[in-house]
Amino acid sequence: MQLFEFSYEPFQFNAYTSAEESNDKTLSMQIDSTSLYFENVEKKHKELAAEVDDTYTFLDRFFSVFGVHHQKPKQLYSEGWTEGLGCNVWVNTETLFGLGEREDTLVLKTTTDSEPYELWATDAPHMPNLPTTLYGQLPFVTSISDTLASAFAWINSSHTWVFIDEEDRYNTPGRSVNFVSESGALEFFLYSSAAPLDDGKMNRAKRMQRRLHTITGAPFLPPIHTLGFHFSKYAPASSDIIRQRNSDFTNYQFPVDVLWMDIQWADEDSQEAGYEYFRFNPQNFTTEGISLMN
Repeated sequence: MQLFEFSYEPFQFNAYTSAEESNDKTLSMQIDSTSLYFENVEKKHKELAAEVDDTYTFLDRFFSVFGVHHQKPKQLYSEGWTEGLGCNVWVNTETLFGLGEREDTLVLKTTTDSEPYELWATDAPHMPNLPTTLYGQLPFVTSISDTLASAFAWINSSHTWVFIDEEDRYNTPGRSVNFVSESGALEFFLYSSAAPLDDGKMNRAKRMQRRLHTITGAPFLPPIHTLGFHFSKYAPASSDIIRQRNSDFTNYQFPVDVLWMDIQWADEDSQEAGYEYFRFNPQNFTTEGISLMN
């Protein structure tokens, strides 16, 4: 049975699922000619930075079409933005998961009347119900229903926004998921399965994860020390402070396996906020102090 259909003019891609021992197939995912966006910005970085207030670019048009007001960070332009691209995929389910890591509900919400999900790994203040990512981004969405599961992996690590809207196609309720990135290549993977949930170890949800792992690889087992007691606090750090803190845990009989240090451990290279990772700041961590820590 043909479970994929592709046409070039007009562009359209359909993915179907079919239960075992059945001749019926169900449209699970669809991408069409109105779903692809690409714009190449040929202006040099400095020219684009100078015209940031007047430049009407790809993201301006995209956000205006979807009625979402977006303040473009000026630093994106000054650092150089080469292209904008996006893709929409329609799935015939209404329950979506993914787009970690964020401090929000497990099930993804529609963004029709709100800000889109934002994928931009940053150490920024966070709070509950905030659709922005924390220290990492996972541009992967899984949809699950009573009969099938589908997934969409957007292979792009640049600043990305994800719009989710209700949309019915062919008298079937579903969700329209739009990925829009400020640069990179148009690369994505689609997955779909209609295997029964009671199909032993390979139900459709697990098949989605196995197929994802063929692209990303399976996650590593955590180092054993991550299962111990951790102490982490945003505070000044030096070899003297760390050794005293370690001694205090022992003296007061509190178990500790890992002491985390914040940014002050890194060499600032004599510049404000000019941290060099993997090198200790010699002002706070002298050669003798590091030796005593060891």
